[in-house]
Amino acid sequence: MRLAIGGVPVLLTFLASFIQKCESVGFAPELYCGLENCYDVLEINREEFDKQKLSKAYRALARKHHPDRVKNKEEKTLAEERFRVIATAYETLKDEEAKTNYDYYLDHPDQRFYNYYQYYRLRVAPKVDVRIVIVGTILVISLFQYLSAKHKFSEAIEYATGVGKFRNMAIKDGIDKGLLEMDRNGKLKRQRESIMML
Repeated sequence: MRLAIGGVPVLLTFLASFIQKCESVGFAPELYCGLENCYDVLEINREEFDKQKLSKAYRALARKHHPDRVKNKEEKTLAEERFRVIATAYETLKDEEAKTNYDYYLDHPDQRFYNYYQYYRLRVAPKVDVRIVIVGTILVISLFQYLSAKHKFSEAIEYATGVGKFRNMAIKDGIDKGLLEMDRNGKLKRQRESIMML
């Protein structure tokens, strides 16, 4: 009996929190204006939305709730929070894509994960043209390949000229192809053309 009586407050607390969560399914504390409607924050009717009305409402509310107008520390903290919500509402409704996503968020509160995705896609995703990224990537890869090939070629030439066996093979091959000539003493003749070829 005692367990059943002790469990009643726990059950009531659980039900109360469940009802509260169900009532605010669409509003998440970390998205857009938190648990408030951005249109209500700026005191604008959603059906009569206009960019000029948005700017006027934002300027009026920003003037009214600006933290610099308040002297008391506690009131200043509240004013800063309110001003931050007003600025967030303005930024959300000013941008056409963010406004479209926010309207979808209001109309479809049950699609919470999609709404999270849309919100963070605009906030986090870099706004860079994909073509620039592709061209930059190709240029970096090409530069790396060029420098790697140049380094390998210079290493091969150094090795070939440094080791006597390969140097003699290269001289013999040059004589066979007619690129180099030997004098009577068995030494290479220096010619401009042959020097240029090497």
